[in-house]
This record gives sequence, C-alpha cells and structure tokens, in this order.
Amino acid sequence: MQSPMWLDARSLEAFYATPWGALVGSSLAGYVERLWGSLEHQHLLAVGYPFPVLDRLAPAPEQCFVGLPQRMGAVDWPQEPLHPALEPRRHRCNRTLMLKGGALPFRDGSLDKVLLLHQMEFSNDIPALTSELYRVLHDQGEVLMIVPNRAGLWSRSERSPFGYGQPFTPGQINGQLKGAGFETCMLHGGLYYPPRASRLVRRHAKRWDQLGGWWAKLVAGVLIVQARKAKARRPRKVEHQDALRRIRGLLADVPLRPEGLSPEPSTLGHIDKTPHQSGQSKD
Repeated sequence: MQSPMWLDARSLEAFYATPWGALVGSSLAGYVERLWGSLEHQHLLAVGYPFPVLDRLAPAPEQCFVGLPQRMGAVDWPQEPLHPALEPRRHRCNRTLMLKGGALPFRDGSLDKVLLLHQMEFSNDIPALTSELYRVLHDQGEVLMIVPNRAGLWSRSERSPFGYGQPFTPGQINGQLKGAGFETCMLHGGLYYPPRASRLVRRHAKRWDQLGGWWAKLVAGVLIVQARKAKARRPRKVEHQDALRRIRGLLADVPLRPEGLSPEPSTLGHIDKTPHQSGQSKD
C-alpha cells in the first residue's frame, strides 16, 4: 500500500493562519465544543495537528498533551508559559510529544479523552493506532475523530488539508473503530459549505453549517465520529482459547476408534507375555 501524502506542520500552520483557514478552524472547534462541552478536569490527548481546536477550547495545559507524528515535525504548545512568573521564556513547559508509529507513551487507562485531527488520513497503520487508543483510555473514555469524507467535495479539492491523505466513508471509519473494540456513539457531518475561500462562502459559511444537519452526509466535507469503549470486549487470545475449549468438548464425545478394536487405556504400551492357550498347558 502506498503511503498517503503527508502535510508537515508548517503547511498546516500556514493554512490555518489565513482568514479562510481561521474560519475552517473555528468550525472544527465548534463541532468539538458541542459534543464534549468543557474540557475542564479532563486528561486529554490530542493527536495529529489539533491546534485550531485547542487554541479555541483552551483546555488546561497541565492536563493536556499533544502527540505529533514524527514526520509532521515539531511544534511548541502552549505558546505562552504555564506559570509566567516561574518559567523563563526559554525554559517554558512544552506539552508536545513526538510519536513514532502508532505507539502512545501513556499508561493503560490513564486518559479521559483523545482527539484526532489530521491524523487518521495520514496513518500508515490504523489498526495499531486504534488499538493503542483503546489501551490508554479508561473504561468510560471517549475518542473523537475528524476525518475527510470520501463522498464530500473537500476530499477532492487541494485548497484545504482535507484534500490530502486517505478519506473515509462512514462504514470504513466505523469498521476501524469496531475492530479495535470501540462502539460508535455519534457520527456527524461537518464543513457543509463549499471548499472555496471566496467572500460569498465566508459570509454564509456558518449559516450553511447550521443547516447542514438537514442535509445528507454525502455533502459533508468531514466526518466527526464520537466513540467509546465497547462494554463487552475480550482480548483475541482469550477468544481463541474459548474456541479451542469448545472444539475439545465436541471431540471428547466422539470415539476415535470403534469399540472393541482399541485396548483399554491402562494397557496401552504394555506387552502381554501370557502364552496363548492351545489345549495343553505348560508347566
């Protein structure tokens, strides 16, 4: 499989710094805010390039980490020191991590929420990534993914970052989550306005987005998927062991040889030295 085309952090930063990019970032942050509300007292991991959302929602940096793919490049966050009086600018706290592959450097069940923006469409190993998300979230944890919609106009236009990488259908993204042990709670559409930075689009973008709920997801530019851990999920190893037990139970009821042709189990391997009776007995 050919690796999806990557956008580095500088390209994404340049896009969201434009008026058109700022409008898109504001829309994305609004979707997350409506689904999750306040992120206060939440241990959050944001993976990919989530800064358009984080800059608006402003989660407590002490409880938030940003995971940047290694190939995307490094970005400092937050831009301002957490404690200005205690942290000189050159020694300010940085909450970003460089991720290699799909591994996440967190303990099992240590996070409340994980946000993915500009990550899934560029991932080379989605099953490994979603398996790690399942591991680091606690039992009531949630994952929120924003991915390009394969059927929408935005995935066909290179005027925005959503025209790069691998787009998804609702069935594809649900299948990836289900395979990792998640159950989808909500699947919404977003970016219902055309992917053009014209004045007309910018003037009416919010209105089109508000009416988007009445339209089919076929015209949505992105899919916003909210998922939780499934209530009943067993590791694959346990499932295989249960299958073997069932097979052994069935085989235990089936005789391996017809009755009378096989010696008793206690005499297997024993050589019978008793002479055959032929009418005369030996002394």
